[in-house]
Amino acid sequence: MTGASALYGRGVVVTRAEGPDGPVSSLLRERGAIPILRPAVAFDFASQKSALADAAWRMGDYDWLVLTSSRAVRAMAAVHAFEHPRPAGLRVAVVGPGTAAEIGAHGWEADLVPESGGAKVLVDRLVPEVGSDTRVLFPASEAAGETLPASLREAGATVDRVDAYAPRPSGQSAAQWTRDLGEGRIEALTFTSPSAVDALAEALDEALPDTARTEVRALPAAAQGPTTARAVREAGWTTVPVAEPTTFEGLVGALEEHFSVPA
Repeated sequence: MTGASALYGRGVVVTRAEGPDGPVSSLLRERGAIPILRPAVAFDFASQKSALADAAWRMGDYDWLVLTSSRAVRAMAAVHAFEHPRPAGLRVAVVGPGTAAEIGAHGWEADLVPESGGAKVLVDRLVPEVGSDTRVLFPASEAAGETLPASLREAGATVDRVDAYAPRPSGQSAAQWTRDLGEGRIEALTFTSPSAVDALAEALDEALPDTARTEVRALPAAAQGPTTARAVREAGWTTVPVAEPTTFEGLVGALEEHFSVPA
């Protein structure tokens, strides 16, 4: 990295639950930024395994498998869903290229992959594909909303929503945040879901003094899509670059563009 990127040398908090080589961290590092891993939400897969394993066993009964996150893919993999041949007639819809790559790593290929737009675009693409005889399996986060299944049911489909994993607050170190803020290590944050926004805001409000909370919310907080952006603003951030397209690349690009504009 030569320093050409406006993100060069900047410390950026990654609130998504991922490792040092995760997609957001890797993209930030490619642009010379310093990823600071502060996952806002942890995920519990084990408590959901029984119902999910049963649904995976019956995948041949469905016309569509709908996956709206990489974690849904991992949850299905945890119950060995992809270790058997793909049932004839089962099509797979995913929320974007990242989730398509995740399922591709297990030897399955997605049939419907919006390039951007998130769950709303996925719904718009799926609705014309379903009818009164269509059965859909939707493994999702326990905290996921009902917009997608409700829209498909309105179009006539039978949708079996199964909780695939459960988000849990991951906990935040007040001392770590205070030290990093005091030393100027944090210059921005990234959010990929409303649940991460809510969890981090609540954790920091409980852990940090007023001055530190105000300092965090004065930082730019990039959001992956309009729904997450709305949650970020409602949580008190005022500078909210929004990913366009709504991909990890778009998220990092929005933050890079923000810092490219002279103050």
